Amino acid sequence: MSVQSDSKQQIERILEQEEYQAYEKVQEGPVQSLREMVRKWLEDLLQNLFPNASLNSPGVEGLIYLIGLFGIGLLLFLIVRLVQSTKRQSELKNSAPLRHSSHLEWSYLEHLEEAKKFEREGDLKEATRHAFLALLLNLNERNYIAARVFKSNGDYVEELAKSDRTLALSFRELAVFFDQVAYGNQSTTEEQYRSYDQKVRTLIESGSEDAYESQ
Repeated sequence: MSVQSDSKQQIERILEQEEYQAYEKVQEGPVQSLREMVRKWLEDLLQNLFPNASLNSPGVEGLIYLIGLFGIGLLLFLIVRLVQSTKRQSELKNSAPLRHSSHLEWSYLEHLEEAKKFEREGDLKEATRHAFLALLLNLNERNYIAARVFKSNGDYVEELAKSDRTLALSFRELAVFFDQVAYGNQSTTEEQYRSYDQKVRTLIESGSEDAYESQ
């Protein structure tokens, strides 16, 4: 009996050694370890919120897994949004709306008239392009940006952010739509174009109001 007892104690000591514990963790794998960490955190959280509840009950066990699934879903959603935002920012950096110096020879009012003409003709792609150029040249006249042929929409967003962050965000939204329609071969409906055109004209008219108030 003493030999068996000594053997049992020796095995227990081996199992408690750091080398064996480390081996156990490797065998579990990173996913298992992460799951156990999340589980432990949720158990501690629930224990603090509901100190009298039994964490071994089926209802609590189900709640732990439900919260865990929600957390994973939220994390995946945030990752997707981050990737989309990074992709859009990269597209803005590579797009140059003023591809020819002749685009600078027109006034923003002429571009607005041209946008209206193409809208009547049903060419919403060209209407989108001229409406955006009108906004760009209007912002140039108001000294928010310095319009140049070599600059991208990402450059203009950075310029606007230095003086008016709200305006920069509005411009960025319109620039993304412009890039998708003008260069991304994305079709647009009349309803989508009208919404876009209204936002462009609202930003332009807000500049006219500022000029009037400063007089």
